[in-house]
Amino acid sequence: MHDVAGAFSGPAPSRSIDFSVAGDLLGTINGDWSLTPRGEVVVGTGGGPTFAPRGLALFYAGAASCADLRMAGLLTGPVDRDAALDMLLDGRQLHVRDYF
Repeated sequence: MHDVAGAFSGPAPSRSIDFSVAGDLLGTINGDWSLTPRGEVVVGTGGGPTFAPRGLALFYAGAASCADLRMAGLLTGPVDRDAALDMLLDGRQLHVRDYF
């Protein structure tokens, strides 16, 4: 994912949700972001949870919740916005489970 604003524009939370991205080797998505109630992503002020780039991609794809990302070390920081972030993607988690 190289366009945080484009990826998250559309879903509108009931209040602004601040989050950060850190660790992008190219530096294209590192920074502080805020998702507004109008469904826009703007440069934020920080203070929210921090996604690793791989964590943000997994979250956006619906493959992992905030709790899963925290267990994997791909999301750090305050947990008070986790439920709101999970609601953005309608709680949809897609998992592929192979049983042989």
